[in-house]
Amino acid sequence: MQRMQRWPWSRCSAALALPAFLMLAPLSAQAAEPASMSCGLVEENTIHIDGLTSDWDGVGPVTLKVDLVAGATPRTLTVRVRCNYDQKSLYWLIEVDDDVLLRSAAASSNEDHLEFAFGVENKKKNDVRIDKLLIYPGAAAQKQKRVVRWQAQKPPKVIDGEGPAGRKKAAKGAAFEVWDALQPRGYAVELRMPKSIIPGYVEGTPLRMSLRAVDSDAPSGALAATATLGSMDKGEDLAAIELEQQGMSMGDILGDLKAKESDVFFDKSGDLGEGPGRILLVGRFLAFASKSFAYQEVAPSRADIREAQLIDIEPKKQAMALRIVERGSSGSREVLRVYVLKGNRFESIFAAEVAKEQGSKRLSTQILFTRRGSTTDIVLAPQPPVGFSPANYADMPAEDVVPILLPWQDKKTKFVLKGGQFAKE
Repeated sequence: MQRMQRWPWSRCSAALALPAFLMLAPLSAQAAEPASMSCGLVEENTIHIDGLTSDWDGVGPVTLKVDLVAGATPRTLTVRVRCNYDQKSLYWLIEVDDDVLLRSAAASSNEDHLEFAFGVENKKKNDVRIDKLLIYPGAAAQKQKRVVRWQAQKPPKVIDGEGPAGRKKAAKGAAFEVWDALQPRGYAVELRMPKSIIPGYVEGTPLRMSLRAVDSDAPSGALAATATLGSMDKGEDLAAIELEQQGMSMGDILGDLKAKESDVFFDKSGDLGEGPGRILLVGRFLAFASKSFAYQEVAPSRADIREAQLIDIEPKKQAMALRIVERGSSGSREVLRVYVLKGNRFESIFAAEVAKEQGSKRLSTQILFTRRGSTTDIVLAPQPPVGFSPANYADMPAEDVVPILLPWQDKKTKFVLKGGQFAKE
């Protein structure tokens, strides 16, 4: 009989800053750098949706990057964006400097207009739907009025703002308010978005919203230029609209972790136990940012974090599941670790070996997450071995985590949440 051996595993050091079936989602090798924009806090009734810009004095604009088609001049399009927020609403001013304003009654997709893309997470927080709001400005010379369209499942109502003459009677119920006004070159659009009806908005977390200005200068509809903040078509690349004084900005987070935007490869909203906030993987760190900030080093390097998934554990509360490589003197193993936040500290509520390698020999485990009401069960199933057999497997069962399931003796095993920890059913 072979002598059983135990491998000394290298463990991750920890650092903390105070103040249906789902498979574990693999992480792409590289993610696009997310765009972001900060909105400043203003007193209520400061911003009026009237097409006049004087109430925006002192608010610095963000100038969007312009993509020109061949032959277009740099003066074809310039787009400046400003935003503010108060307790109830977000406010936007988009100034479009455009040498030719093209509009028709059809308001087709390649005419001059603005597009807003909102990211809406599904209940399982593993997919993002994009709802779009399109605003076509009025063009007096072409006798065209403003056109507003939604491409969304449950779009908020959109109404006229008060306008320069003031609104006769406020509409009942929450609604987006919009007003546009022609400028010497181009047009300006103002909006008020009540937080309560913005698609995908979660208090205390950045709004996932991108913006694009489309410019066409020819009756044929050929595009002349576009200007964009964030991706309009990929949920993971939508811009992050950060509300100052409501939580830490991305710049603050990266500064504390001594990281770059390109180090961010997971960025979602959720509640890990201490209220809603921003859940991030930044390099080798797991981080949570809201009005407080916590982070922990969970792996020696970014490459050692193989997979990540948010799973529901209570109504409106989640846990972060990570599949992490750990290395020992005789080989390596992969461990599924599930984290929640308690106070300002991350706490592991489950840890299990899900793979082992020694040279060309490998054991592996399939990981499934199954919904049980408002919580999630973890199901582990041993897979066929590669190279290992009962005759040559000489490892003692792990004591620091749930040991790996052995395909020649173990069966599919379910772990359920009991008393805040996952336990074998």
